[in-house]
Amino acid sequence: MKLKNFTILTFALIAGYITLNSSSGGITSSDYTGSPQGGSANCTQCHTGTASNSSVIIMVKDFATGVPVSQYELGQTYTIDIILSDASNPVATGFQSTLYTGASSAHPGTLTANTGSKIQGSFATHTSKTSATVSSSTYKWSYNWTAPLTTTATVNIYASCNSANNDMNSTGDVIYTGSLALQQKVTPASIQESDDLKNAVQLFPNPAVNDLQVQIQNGFKGMNNYRIMDLFGRVVRTHQSASAQTAISLDGLASGQYILMISQGTDIAMKSFSKQ
Repeated sequence: MKLKNFTILTFALIAGYITLNSSSGGITSSDYTGSPQGGSANCTQCHTGTASNSSVIIMVKDFATGVPVSQYELGQTYTIDIILSDASNPVATGFQSTLYTGASSAHPGTLTANTGSKIQGSFATHTSKTSATVSSSTYKWSYNWTAPLTTTATVNIYASCNSANNDMNSTGDVIYTGSLALQQKVTPASIQESDDLKNAVQLFPNPAVNDLQVQIQNGFKGMNNYRIMDLFGRVVRTHQSASAQTAISLDGLASGQYILMISQGTDIAMKSFSKQ
């Protein structure tokens, strides 16, 4: 009988601990970032309310200089800021964030803790319900990400934030989510080209106005991935097609010189063109 009472008491203490952490913004290492890979689960799985994506900003900065970036380079380290805007003066706040390689379930690179954060497996989360840096109704946490040494895929960053009233139950909390797609910065000089693929590719018209026609000959068959880069190596347009001839829209691109990178399997080729 005493054992039964002890078991019930132990269960009650554990349940109370879970409720306390739930209402104060605590998050486990399961995926509650709102990512498609996690089934779009977010903190509303434990906190009553509807998730909103209007108040979370994800900012990626160069680790050494602190300058914001829009693309990543292989092997480089970046600081990722998760910024929540909330003027309701919540008693407790928390977040969870992670990165995925494209639409896959792979987590690229490595994470390390920074201001107000800790790392749990492939996820960054808050160290405590009051660990955020607070300034003018904004709450910020930071963690570091070192990009992998080999990949050419877009990296998607997801974050879910909890603005909690800390009333020791799951009601009255507000959940916010956000995401950011980060493309790899490609340096043309560092790419080993396939002469066979390069000779098989024809671009027309060149200069182009609205669309760039791409034709691949000499028996190259399969899915072709296209990236249009400016002269700084920034990817400004992507396209995918399995056809031997395809049209890539140039709408919205400024007039000037560009580089088209074509990849098919392990073969890569680049061609230059201009847009009028």
